[in-house]
Amino acid sequence: MDYIEYIQIFISLVLGMAFTRIITSYAVIIKNANRLRFYWPYFPFSMGLLIFVINDFWTGFERSKFLTIGTGFDLKLSFVNALISPLCYTILAELLHPKASEDKTVDMQQIVVTGRKTAYVLGALNTVYAIIISLLFAQISTTISAQLIRPIILTVFIVGIFSKNELVQKCIAVIFFLLAIAWFLFENTI
Repeated sequence: MDYIEYIQIFISLVLGMAFTRIITSYAVIIKNANRLRFYWPYFPFSMGLLIFVINDFWTGFERSKFLTIGTGFDLKLSFVNALISPLCYTILAELLHPKASEDKTVDMQQIVVTGRKTAYVLGALNTVYAIIISLLFAQISTTISAQLIRPIILTVFIVGIFSKNELVQKCIAVIFFLLAIAWFLFENTI
């Protein structure tokens, strides 16, 4: 087993944590349906994040082609570079998905409203990082769709950070979900 396989296994574990948190929250929602304060914008955010996690796992093999094979600083830099998005997804999954609770109502609106500004900032930083990496490293091929979708995603996150209008926030949830689908359908590499 070489360095790349070890890195891919670790990244898969981190993505698995995000995936598990999202799927577990769906079980919590189903189990506590009678004590659920429903808020529909939760689902486009959640499903969009799930799509991004699945896509990141799916493109892991493609990503491994671009990891530097070497030792020392180059290997560590490649590892950190490959780990940024999975870590962001795991943090977002923890922020935006309810934990099991037997004694209280699951308030989905409170979950989204309290976590969304942090989620937008983290999402914007992750998107800016992805844009910079794709511009700096010529050996990483990005499709036209990635070059178009990433700035749109960044714009959506920035609008979300500064907007306090609830209708705008609901539109952002739907747009985020649609962008996640577009990313999954059209993006074949990182």
